[in-house]
Amino acid sequence: MAESVQELVQHIQQPGRVRTVALIFSLGWLVLIAGLWWVDPLLALAGMGGTMIFVLFGAYPMLPLYLMAFFYPFLHWEFVYSNLNAPIVDVIGLCALGAWLIRIFWKALLYPQELKKLRFPGIGIFAAFIVVALYSASQAWDVQMSLKFVLRPLLFFYAVYILYIVNTLKSKKQLHTVLATMYAVGILIAVYGVYSFFTVNVPTFLDRRVIPVDIFGKNPLGANHNLVADVMVTTIPIGFYLMMSAKRIAVQKLYFIGIALMAGVNLLTFSRTGWIVLLLELILLGFFEYRHHAKTILKYSVGTLVIASPLILGLVFFFGQDSFQSSNENRLVLNDIAWEAFTDRPVHGTGPGTFTSVVDAYPLYLEMFGEALDAHGFIQKVGSELGALGLISFVMLLLYIIYRIWNSFRQKHDDDEWSFLLIAVLLMAVGGIVFQLFQTSYFVSKMWLPLGVGLAAATIALNKKKHG
Repeated sequence: MAESVQELVQHIQQPGRVRTVALIFSLGWLVLIAGLWWVDPLLALAGMGGTMIFVLFGAYPMLPLYLMAFFYPFLHWEFVYSNLNAPIVDVIGLCALGAWLIRIFWKALLYPQELKKLRFPGIGIFAAFIVVALYSASQAWDVQMSLKFVLRPLLFFYAVYILYIVNTLKSKKQLHTVLATMYAVGILIAVYGVYSFFTVNVPTFLDRRVIPVDIFGKNPLGANHNLVADVMVTTIPIGFYLMMSAKRIAVQKLYFIGIALMAGVNLLTFSRTGWIVLLLELILLGFFEYRHHAKTILKYSVGTLVIASPLILGLVFFFGQDSFQSSNENRLVLNDIAWEAFTDRPVHGTGPGTFTSVVDAYPLYLEMFGEALDAHGFIQKVGSELGALGLISFVMLLLYIIYRIWNSFRQKHDDDEWSFLLIAVLLMAVGGIVFQLFQTSYFVSKMWLPLGVGLAAATIALNKKKHG
């Protein structure tokens, strides 16, 4: 951060063109504030407050990323103004993107050679995805609504959670801090999960599970148990990296306790997706890092299954309850609706953001389940709304991200510390993507911030290998 401030001060102190550009920026800002004051003095005051945030984020570009790493799971902590509302993490991300773009514009005017350092990971694939989305929006029955959906969240998730993060996160120290922040949030939510397990209002003890409950009348995560589980499967791999990179045994033990806590909370959510993803992460970890100790792993796995058998029996019990059967039926009906929408328009789909409107056209679904829900899985969502071309390009983007992280892990496998870090972000990315095969958080920070951090980690690792 100090280097960013010193760089900014050095630019300002330089004579000639720098001062001219600074004067143009200042005059433009004054004209903007004056215009806002003429429209509404409150807007002018908001503009001045926003300017202070932009200056702060411009001078300390890692600060908003640390804040985003803290707020990324809390999608129900929202900024609300008039008819506008958005998660705090997205507001921070938008301000951070704006400050970063101003820095880029400044450099473009004064030091155009600096633009060569910009990175646009997967831009060709993403551009193809957006072109398909725009065409699909042009064919939708509500073009304006679909175009808004293209801007947010489709363009937004790449600009904020990929482009901004990869071009801002540039050192292993910064990366470690971001990951440690995400891990700390995971521990915080795990403790909250334990609290919810003992305070949730259910008929009998056998009905208990970890599910978000209100605290002081607020619920920052949302009401669904999966909203706890998807954080756990993201932060457990981070705990593995922090444990393996810790120098002191006592610290390693503390991290292990944290991992065990998060794993236990994930199991107690009785989230089928959470269990599947955690098992997948363990299998991948064993294959990539410990496949030479297969016999030992098998022995401990059998022991773990025996110890966890009460939980497994509890899961079977939960699956047999009416609420789970209703959830299964709901998903099956939504899948049928998605498939029908896809077959009706297989090339360009029904249009971005239209899935719930499609569901609204099915009176039987509304009669059975009460309200239209979004598709439970990004394949159904993207396939029905953007057709085959949109789904192919979206899946290619996800595969590109996984490949970049895997490739950096493969090249750094002989470096233990980097190996543990990269396998952790690989598991984090794979786990997040697989989780959203069955859930609805596919265009928000809970999925895309970990992917952006994973891409940044891969870039940093490969740059270190290239430049030594």
